[in-house]
Amino acid sequence: MKKFVTILAMVLVAVMSLSLLAACGYPNDPDKAAAQLEKKGYTVHVSKSSSDQSDVTATVTATKTNFKLEDVFEMDVEDFVLEGVIITYFRTADLAKENMDAAKKNLPSEAQEVAKISRQGSKIVVTYKLTGEDAR
Repeated sequence: MKKFVTILAMVLVAVMSLSLLAACGYPNDPDKAAAQLEKKGYTVHVSKSSSDQSDVTATVTATKTNFKLEDVFEMDVEDFVLEGVIITYFRTADLAKENMDAAKKNLPSEAQEVAKISRQGSKIVVTYKLTGEDAR
């Protein structure tokens, strides 16, 4: 019985781990990803390709700041925070894989310290966070 409980516990841990991994990342539907980002306080723009020949089917761009436009002239630079997410949806996972190196190469060297690039299936996701410290 003790061995059965141990095995059952290990299976439950494996199932929970898989469900957590499956829940990570952004949805495969650009509109659902946009809705998810809007719930987190981002300003979101979705751009979809109208061509069936395009490798990129959609791009979701989202930004979030810690200030309002009218406050920008009154705040200290050190208090500035800008967060962003760019999700590029490709027709296939192979196309995303092929374009991953280009995405890394085309990222300006100044941005490499504050940006992270990852591939999630048929998506390339770039996330970044800039602060007043980065502006120095």
